[in-house]
Amino acid sequence: MDLQAGTPVVEAKGLYDAAKKMYSLTLSQHTAGTVGQPSKLPFHIPVRVGLLGRDGKEVVPSRVLELKEASQTFHFEGVEGGEPVPSLLRGFSAPVRLKTQQTEEDLAFLMAHDTDSFNRWEASQKLASQAILAATEALTEGKTPALLAPTTLEAFRAVLKAGLDTDSVDKSLLAYALSLPKELTLMGEMDVMRPVALHEGREYVRKTLAVALKAEFLQVYKALDQDVPYAVNPEEIGRRRQKNVCMSYLCTSKDKDAVTLASSAFKRATCMADSIAALACLASSFTLHLVWLTPTERVPIKHHFLTFSLPPPRNFVPG
Repeated sequence: MDLQAGTPVVEAKGLYDAAKKMYSLTLSQHTAGTVGQPSKLPFHIPVRVGLLGRDGKEVVPSRVLELKEASQTFHFEGVEGGEPVPSLLRGFSAPVRLKTQQTEEDLAFLMAHDTDSFNRWEASQKLASQAILAATEALTEGKTPALLAPTTLEAFRAVLKAGLDTDSVDKSLLAYALSLPKELTLMGEMDVMRPVALHEGREYVRKTLAVALKAEFLQVYKALDQDVPYAVNPEEIGRRRQKNVCMSYLCTSKDKDAVTLASSAFKRATCMADSIAALACLASSFTLHLVWLTPTERVPIKHHFLTFSLPPPRNFVPG
């Protein structure tokens, strides 16, 4: 068979038979035609799948399904406890676009309980995107955005609590799961791009999470804020990354506590990543324009650029 161009779209539909205790998963694939290849043959696509029970535990551990036809149905027997939630394309097992019937509750459930870190992150991005775009639409219409769903808040809370596990959790992926999608990414999902409303919608969701989960963000931050020698390994990189994400949420208040927290983090920073994270929080708490900073406020900024031998920001006045 000749090589084929294009990215397949895989659609997944599930059906649970309570009487037979069997879950059936139908996977179908389609690839749009390209120049010189108006029609495509089915690809051989490895789809790593796991099934989660409603109690958050795996009822079917990860296994690889081989999708070779345009449509195939796979059966999982002995599935008890009601209809499971499928975790699809675990570990990004294939470079495809996935279409599913996932509800907001399903996404929140996967974000809170999925044992696959990649899918946990994927669910968090979809969940956050829905919340941000809904807030953006409301603001565009001159309305007040709706409150975040309790399931969404609980999902973020579960990811935060997972960060306290020092053994089996990849803290880098947890940090990414807590991070909201970038505005440039979200614009690709909008029919009409409204950058100002989108920025305000994203800030609304970020501040809402920061207020609702302030105690949890602070607890995790304190647990991860350790004065230890600088080291370059996955565990330490993940610890610093999640700590800094928590700090960014805690500093959304832009009050005295936020400045104190970021200032302390900046003074104790042992690497450029920690220094930049704290500096970003300080800068957002002061003003949008460095030229307006007081001499006292310029000190950490000046120190940062001297320490890392970087050119100063444009229009920066030394203090």
